[in-house]
Amino acid sequence: MQQIRYKPYGEIRYVSGTSFNARAFTGYEHDETSTLDFAGARWYDAAVGMFLTHDPARQFASPYTYTNWDPVNRTDPNGAIVPLIVIGIALAIAGVVAAGIDAGVRSGEPAVGLKAAGLAAASTVAGPLNGGLQLVAPKEFGHFHARDWAIAQIPVAGSAYGAARNFETGNYASGTVGVARSVYEAYGVYDNGSWSTPGEAATSVAKAATAPFIGDNFGEAWRNAVADTLAGNWTRGPTGGYMPASWAAALATVQYPDGAKANGMHAWHAGSNALFARSLGILGAPLLLAGGVLHESPLDWASFQAEQYWQGSVNHFLDSATDIAANVFGMGVGSSKLSGTSAALSTLAAEWGNYIPGPGEPDPAFGGGGPYKGNPTDAWGQYP
Repeated sequence: MQQIRYKPYGEIRYVSGTSFNARAFTGYEHDETSTLDFAGARWYDAAVGMFLTHDPARQFASPYTYTNWDPVNRTDPNGAIVPLIVIGIALAIAGVVAAGIDAGVRSGEPAVGLKAAGLAAASTVAGPLNGGLQLVAPKEFGHFHARDWAIAQIPVAGSAYGAARNFETGNYASGTVGVARSVYEAYGVYDNGSWSTPGEAATSVAKAATAPFIGDNFGEAWRNAVADTLAGNWTRGPTGGYMPASWAAALATVQYPDGAKANGMHAWHAGSNALFARSLGILGAPLLLAGGVLHESPLDWASFQAEQYWQGSVNHFLDSATDIAANVFGMGVGSSKLSGTSAALSTLAAEWGNYIPGPGEPDPAFGGGGPYKGNPTDAWGQYP
């Protein structure tokens, strides 16, 4: 009998017994000659915590990572893991379709169903900012009710409450999707929590319930910011401005796809805002919105002046507008109830944000090739 204990990425930490075990870390098949592990879809090197070939599922910014650098909370049983995020996206789409079906069936008019689906899609993208849509356009999105809005933000409880309300009003398709979302979110809470003791279970539930409001781990990012402020430990951010050192360090970890510089770095804007939306919760939403607008305005003069010089007036304005759009999109992804770590949601937002149209990055400080020449439209269409 052989017992093997592993480090997070699969390096052997402890071995007892002498019999050979062909099945290694995560059930991979270990090859003694090469010391590599065969996952089924590709080979894995535990010494560096990376696969040798691209991820066939194409999920993360780096196609070689093991579970996107999150070995504690996730496993990749065959080298082509399809994360819970995919299921969450499917349920979000199903919710939009269900809203259209319910409205169309109850009214008997397909046009009403299409409008309802469009409004549901807007509400889904807005996430916790949906309350703002209700305040601005209550006729379309419904009147804002603080209690209902607060309940809706809480994983499991919000979806279950919404499902019950839909069944009461005869919106059976939406109610059914709501039940499925409740189960999905419950599994996400379970998967990201610890349940060994009643105390750990209570802590896991409390973390899940408070995260939408103050961020992950009982507002850990806020606590770190306070500690940095008290210690005078502020530093310049990657793109300008000053912030707590812990926040700047978090921004430095944001991954974005190849080619992002050719599309106005919208991938970075979306990925960084998703990271902070998850880390800071709804409490940080006004700060993120204000910070994004401030960065694009003359109040951040160094950045504004540089973009005006390198981009010219036309593309500077268009790039700033689309940067803010990418910021809001990233906030929506980060604030969603999609199961996964902040790093996974940030990577997802970066990949999708890269498709928000924008002019290429000309500033050499960020890898650009210098000022635009000729027609301003020449800077567009470089990606994908």
